[in-house]
Amino acid sequence: MPPRRPPPLNPSLFVPGPNGGPSPLQASFPPHADPSTVRPVRVVDAQFEGTGNVWEGVKEVGGVVVAGEAQDEKSDSAPNILARTPHLSPSSPTPPPAPLPKAVHVPLDAAAPPSVELVRVLRELVQQGVAVELSVSSWEALERVEELLEGVAEGEKVEGRFLLRALGRPPLSIPADKLLAHPSYSAYISRINALSLHRSLSLSLAGLYPPPADLKDGDAELKRLLKLFLGNALESFGTSRVLFGSGLGANSAPEAYSAWFEFCRQTAAELTDLPGVEQVFGANAKAWYLVD
Repeated sequence: MPPRRPPPLNPSLFVPGPNGGPSPLQASFPPHADPSTVRPVRVVDAQFEGTGNVWEGVKEVGGVVVAGEAQDEKSDSAPNILARTPHLSPSSPTPPPAPLPKAVHVPLDAAAPPSVELVRVLRELVQQGVAVELSVSSWEALERVEELLEGVAEGEKVEGRFLLRALGRPPLSIPADKLLAHPSYSAYISRINALSLHRSLSLSLAGLYPPPADLKDGDAELKRLLKLFLGNALESFGTSRVLFGSGLGANSAPEAYSAWFEFCRQTAAELTDLPGVEQVFGANAKAWYLVD
């Protein structure tokens, strides 16, 4: 049986409009919004690690912090963090004391698969409603993320909420003009796409290299690289499972925060619509951390 051919395009698409403009059919489509005008009503930072100085940057973009660890919590300028994320050692995992936090953070190493004890502890926490943040030192460790998810899920008997930080550490050292043909890019994309099949997993921008100050300096090459990876993340996970986060170091300046937010907002606005931007920059983090 011969393969089915796709339906033909409407011929009116190719009829030029007045003065060489869009065709009448094209003109009937709603125009794509200018990315500079697509802004979330309220910014929700899914991972804050800075000082009161960085908090000034959060306030500058009209933001609120959902999760993180402020370095100077006693300061009047420190943010009101709504959910703490204590770290859980993968080598000697000890469940946090009661009352249980809304989430725990687990770093994974490419050299060591998740231990049986780590999987057991996380499964018990997930069954009690605790969410799990995951971080990797490099994209080569993404297979450990999949191993952990499959171990905790125990054949899909256990459902939970998992969050992979920094888009899984994509290979940003490859020049943009060579990236698409590079084997590291293909391997990374393949693993990210495989992880997207785990419905319990979301992606966070928090902690994504490089320092946002580099973006402020107008590094066009770096921006092209980041847009490629962020675009793939939005395509594979969808706007409902990608979270904005800063994860800035304690010594970052307020303007670095603003630069990072503005770059992420502009990129997302070029790839999706306003409802999608609202999800990435607010709704998803509030839903993942179960905060109002």
